[in-house]
Amino acid sequence: WLVRRHIQVWLDTDNQWHTGKVVAYNNNTNARDRQGRPGCVHAVEYQDAAGGDKTTVWENLGRVRWKLDRTEDASEARGGGVAVKGVVVQLKTQGGKRRPVTSAPSVQRAMKRFRANTALAAGAGAPGLG
Repeated sequence: WLVRRHIQVWLDTDNQWHTGKVVAYNNNTNARDRQGRPGCVHAVEYQDAAGGDKTTVWENLGRVRWKLDRTEDASEARGGGVAVKGVVVQLKTQGGKRRPVTSAPSVQRAMKRFRANTALAAGAGAPGLG
């Protein structure tokens, strides 16, 4: 669900977020990221700050800090899944409600934290502060 989405990736080399567009996904666990580490990878297309050259880099989003680019259209950013520390949990509709396909308690706790953080980022306010 991340392909064609804009994300921000934190690079420790210069201590800042870099915005890029996910253009492909390779689910081969033997694929290599920019540092040569094996695992499933996403091809992220970065554009230099001057708006010139584009560079495509394979990123293992399970091993780096990343987030959806909040400047992207919010309705477009809502996909068929929820990203939790680089893991995508697909959702399905049951009786008009979206429910996780998996019932693993740890995944459900992570999704609950993600939803709470998303609500805070969207301006819903912090619980108990209003």
